[in-house]
Parts: sequence; structure tokens; C-alpha cells
Amino acid sequence: MEENNKKVWIVGVIIVVVVLLFLGYVYGIKKGDMSNLFNYKQGYRRGQSDLQSAQGEAAQKAVEAAAEEANPFEVDPYESVKDALNPFK
Repeated sequence: MEENNKKVWIVGVIIVVVVLLFLGYVYGIKKGDMSNLFNYKQGYRRGQSDLQSAQGEAAQKAVEAAAEEANPFEVDPYESVKDALNPFK
């Protein structure tokens, strides 16, 4: 009798776990912006566009940094060094 009761508990726990997993699956689909769990193409395209925009931004920042660093028309390029080396400041 005790062994039969143990089996009933195990089966009950398994059923509860399966039902909770299913409800979590349904809730995740409804909460997310993807209509299907296996619709990975939409996410892949979004990831590609994010990567391309990040690469473009990084390239733009690198170009701006290089342009600032190599500016030959800077008025006094040693101004920051002069301030740092002045012992009376």
C-alpha cells in the first residue's frame, strides 16, 4: 500500500511539472515579440542589423578620434603638457 502511494505522488509531481512547463512555454510566447518559438530568422536578422550598426558606430568613432589626434591646425598642442609640467600650479 505504501509503495502504491509513493508511485501516485511521483506521477502527480511529474504531471504538475509538465503542466507548469507548458504554461511557462505559452506565457513566454505570448509575452515575447516572436509569434513562434522556432521563428529564429527574425531574431537573426535583428542581430545582424544590430551588429552592423554597432560596427558602423565604432568605425565612425575611430575616424573621429584619428581626425582629432592628427589635427595639424591645433593652436597650441603643448598646452596640456605645459599645465602638467608647471610646478607652480
